[in-house]
Amino acid sequence: IHSRMKLSQDDLIRIENNRKDALEKLSKKRKMLENIEQESKRQNLTEKELCGEQCESCLANKPIDKDFKQSFEINVCRVCKCKEDYKLLTKVEIQKNYLLPDSTL
Repeated sequence: IHSRMKLSQDDLIRIENNRKDALEKLSKKRKMLENIEQESKRQNLTEKELCGEQCESCLANKPIDKDFKQSFEINVCRVCKCKEDYKLLTKVEIQKNYLLPDSTL
């Protein structure tokens, strides 16, 4: 029955407008997803960094400090990296505390 039905010019215009609206909404969603993906790539964030990994110190699932992970291969969150256990020492502090000569550093 529907295949024999003739559509009026108004119906055809309405159908075309609805199709254009749907395509426009789809295009906007695609652009939004592309922007999110580009931003994630720009910040060099992996899926694990976005969701969080387990911190070796506090055992919480938080974003891991990527500098500590890259440099020391330690999964430590940003809060725990500021603790005394993970404090970074300067060359002068190392020489003073451990009595090491310049040649060993």
